[in-house]
Formats: sequence, structure tokens, C-alpha cells
Amino acid sequence: MPFPKLFLLWWGLLFAAVPLFSMAEADYSADPLVIGAVQFEVSPAVYETGESFRNAVEEKVIALEAADFIIFPEYTSVYAGYLFVNSLNREEIKRTAPRVKEFLDQEWGRLARKYHKYILAGTYYAVEEGKIYNRALIYGPEGALFHYQDKVFLGDIEKEVIGLDQGDLDNAVPFTIEGKTFFLTICRDTYNEEWESIVPPVDLWIDIKANELPYTDEYYAQALPSRLPRSKADLGLTVSLTGSIGGYQFEGFSTLRNDMNELRATSRYDGGDAFLFTLE
Repeated sequence: MPFPKLFLLWWGLLFAAVPLFSMAEADYSADPLVIGAVQFEVSPAVYETGESFRNAVEEKVIALEAADFIIFPEYTSVYAGYLFVNSLNREEIKRTAPRVKEFLDQEWGRLARKYHKYILAGTYYAVEEGKIYNRALIYGPEGALFHYQDKVFLGDIEKEVIGLDQGDLDNAVPFTIEGKTFFLTICRDTYNEEWESIVPPVDLWIDIKANELPYTDEYYAQALPSRLPRSKADLGLTVSLTGSIGGYQFEGFSTLRNDMNELRATSRYDGGDAFLFTLE
């Protein structure tokens, strides 16, 4: 399988000047698409007010100015629900879902339009016909919702504590941005072999995570690193949530790998971090 030419950009202005880490060789093309991968660190302070959330995510977008498409991890937008309730239980999620979605459309749409970027805003809890889905949202440069996808294989907490509903595997389809093709999985999805057979030839397989289990190399390796070599994707990107909120602790690396599972870029282990790379 051909490996797309890759250029990883250095960026040292993000998350209190935490350095970014590069493991890719420089290359250039007339029509590149620059990807910004954000390892987002959650905390109660981030979601204390609408302004604090707005400032936290806009800071990352500004720092990744060179990116055409910026990717935030799973659950980045779920915890915006704390702006409207004290507890994210099934009844409260249903009651406040319209207000949460309106808020997310306003804030992420404004950012996408203001900085003329595609933004994957992590996931939020979407309510449809009495069911609740863990749904990823992508906004386009005009500020409108561009693409969405529901998580299919749920974690134990999502099923037993929150009571989320399973998405439909058949609705997971690739999407295209400026000639580059992408496929998306959401955390636990990637641990299931079913995805290998439905991933079409794409430039980048994106896996967004919010892993509440203690990080181990072995556990992460069972996800995208294991799926990627047997798929038709040229590259695989894992973007992880970190930090602590609502009684949960999140940790894990964010990484870029080629289709031979060779590491091309990596973040720090925890906290806030990011890196940029270019699809040629």
C-alpha cells in the first residue's frame, strides 16, 4: 500500500509552551492538507462557564493556526453538559440535550467559521427518538455541521452507568475534505475487528479516545495499532483525552502511525499536547 508523503510541523506554543514531538521526515507538495491533533486535558475549570470552555478550545485552535483540519478527542464536548446540569445521568441528558446541542453548534461553528477550518469537536450525547448516542461532530469552515458519526461499541460505564444506546455500524462512512479521505472510529469501536473489513482505502483513519482505564501499552496496542496494518488505510491517528473530571481520570498517548504500524509522531504521555502533520 502506498504511503502518503508526510510533513510533520514543529509547534512550540501550545499548552503552556509544552514542546511537540516530531518523528516524521519533511516533504512538501503543492496541495497539502495540514492536520492538527489535539490531546485535550479536561478539568472542572474548563467547563465551569461557557466562557471558560470557549477560551480553552479557542486557545488550541489559535495555536494550531497552520492546520486545515483540527481534531479533538472523544468526550471533549460531552462535558459541556456540565454547563447545564450537575450530573450527566440519562434523564438530565435527555432534558438538556437541545440546549447543549445549540451551545455546541454556536461555539464550534463560530470557531470553524472565524478561523476557516474543519474541526472535529470530539463527541457529545445526542438524543434522538428517546435514545442517547455518543456522537462525534465535525464542523466546516462555513460554521455548519459537516459530518457526524455515532459510537457503536460502548464501554461498560456508557452502557451500565449512563445508559447510552449503540450506534449503527452501517452508518459509519468515510468523508472527504479537500480531496483527502478519512474514516473515523470512536474509542472502544477500534478494539473490534469488524472495522477492518469496512474501512475503505483512505488517507487517514482517525480514532478519538477518552480512556478511563489506566493506560498501558498493551491495552492501546489492541486498538488502532493492531487494526491498521490489516486495513486499507494509509495512516492511523489516535487522539486521546487526558485530565480528570466527574470522578473519571483519563490518560494515554496521541500518536500517528503508518500502515506498517511504524510510529511517525507522538505526544507526551499525559496533560495537554498536540502535533501537526501534512497529508500530501
